[in-house]
Amino acid sequence: MRNEFRVYFFILRPFLHRKQTLAIDSSKAVLITGCDSGLGLKAANYLHELGFTVICCCLSLQSDGCISLLSKNDRKRMLIVQMDVTNEESVNAAKQSVEKFFDENNIKGCVLN
Repeated sequence: MRNEFRVYFFILRPFLHRKQTLAIDSSKAVLITGCDSGLGLKAANYLHELGFTVICCCLSLQSDGCISLLSKNDRKRMLIVQMDVTNEESVNAAKQSVEKFFDENNIKGCVLN
């Protein structure tokens, strides 16, 4: 329940009027799709700044958003994987990449963008 609150808090944060604090545990990860641009990229940057470990799924590893994420050079708290959510083979390959670093108990939230 507490981990679900973290993801919902991020989405609702602009609509809240009082300040809130999050309990950050950098050993827990959040998976975000669509990190090439827009909401996915902003969510990845924001959660990374808060201290979360972020699994960034990008359609293209050559996209501007992916390159900006790579420039952070934080291999301890950021994993970037290529994934096309409309392609089952791509999703399975990304899943295998993520499973090399995390088990299902470490991924505490998903932002499916």
